[in-house]
Amino acid sequence: MKIGENLFSRKGIYLRFTTSESEEISGVIRFGSFAEPKYDIMGPFSYIPRMECRHAVYSMKHTVNGEIRVNEQIIRFKNDMGYMEGDSGTSFPDRYIWTQHFIPEGSVMLAAATVPLAGIRFTGTVGFLFYRNREYRFATYLGASVVKMGERELMIRQGRYRLHVRFHKNMGSLLNAPESGQMTRRVREDIACHAEYTLMYGNRVLLHTVTNSAAAEYDTKEEKNENNSYHSRKDKRKIFKRRYRRIQQAAEPLL
Repeated sequence: MKIGENLFSRKGIYLRFTTSESEEISGVIRFGSFAEPKYDIMGPFSYIPRMECRHAVYSMKHTVNGEIRVNEQIIRFKNDMGYMEGDSGTSFPDRYIWTQHFIPEGSVMLAAATVPLAGIRFTGTVGFLFYRNREYRFATYLGASVVKMGERELMIRQGRYRLHVRFHKNMGSLLNAPESGQMTRRVREDIACHAEYTLMYGNRVLLHTVTNSAAAEYDTKEEKNENNSYHSRKDKRKIFKRRYRRIQQAAEPLL
């Protein structure tokens, strides 16, 4: 993609522009080989036409080298880590939360959103743990369910696995986002926030890390019918079963 003199590609980024605050920004950043997902992060949902938002992950981890100059300040990258993803469509989900963070020898990404499908609305999730060149995937189409979802917390369950993310304060700055094809919506984004990630299998902790450099974005409008924290454990199981049946029925022609 090229915007004026600025170029964005899988090989890197070339920048040369002046901001509205008269800051001069220039530089070249080069990317190493991408660690690509085994298949589309959306799974069978990638084949459903006219979805309002499609998520894509292009690289779970790659090296970053180069430098960017902001006026007289130079920001250098030497064998640093990069991650690349994207969204396409007309609108962000009404209610969603997303986070990504690098861990030693890998990275983790997790997202959940309330989306319309076949005349219904359901809360689905996608995510992965990329560790030592192996991909461990979590997704609604693999049986994962959203247990908790709020501005400071996201928890999903898949079989005996639980992936839990906590944010220690409300995150970030306001960012323009799409709404019916127009950039008229405002969401929250933070590229360096304080977060805690925990992955458990039964009662065993497989991963636990606390960081001040997590990336996160959210817009979690209160919807009691979708927020499981309002329901008992028995009610949650019924909700998950109903959602799973609806999702399977909607996706059945594609599987």
